[in-house]
Amino acid sequence: LVLGSSNFTDASMSESGHFLDCNIITTHRETIDNAIDLFKSIIHNKDYTKRIEKSKLMYSRNDDEYLPFSLKPYFEQENEEIILLFSCNQVDKRIIDRIIQWNSKTAIKLYVSDSWPTSQFPKDNLITMKWLYETSINDYRNVSVIPIRKDIHSKLYMFKSQGIAFISSQNLTVDSWQSLLEAGIIMNDSKDFKYLIDSIKTFKKSSLTKIEIEDLE
Repeated sequence: LVLGSSNFTDASMSESGHFLDCNIITTHRETIDNAIDLFKSIIHNKDYTKRIEKSKLMYSRNDDEYLPFSLKPYFEQENEEIILLFSCNQVDKRIIDRIIQWNSKTAIKLYVSDSWPTSQFPKDNLITMKWLYETSINDYRNVSVIPIRKDIHSKLYMFKSQGIAFISSQNLTVDSWQSLLEAGIIMNDSKDFKYLIDSIKTFKKSSLTKIEIEDLE
């Protein structure tokens, strides 16, 4: 099973692609069985999913036991650092505020791409664009926004003291958290986790361009 942020596009999949994606490959039997049940449910428009105790798959089904609420314990239990890696147009301040409700003490580092998208950007997210810029200069509560010189497309959640990463399709947006079918895998392999941490350390820091309401067009 391969799962993550890569779309079937040149930007995500080709050798010359410019997106920074994050995917995971697993041969874990219970996780694959769970994914097969999810596929069957989509294909036949009937719920074939069942609880598989050892599965590392998480997906959304508008229930407290499923995404995004299944991530809540990881946020609550983290006491060192929460690391998030997302495109700046796939962040909504309302979701960040929800995460802060779950953990208002632990440092949250939000890495974002350093350029605003030029198309398909919802106007109602202008508030978040302004918030990202302002927080990249002055932290917002326990959140630091860190722009980097990458065209980020990954949807990566990391919990440092737990040595756990959630590699997924779930953005930090209301649609992803509330209405879309999203999926991801919990990863706790120490070598893979170190690889992710070391990769993030190599990113070159950048800055965001200030945006005003009048600049929207």
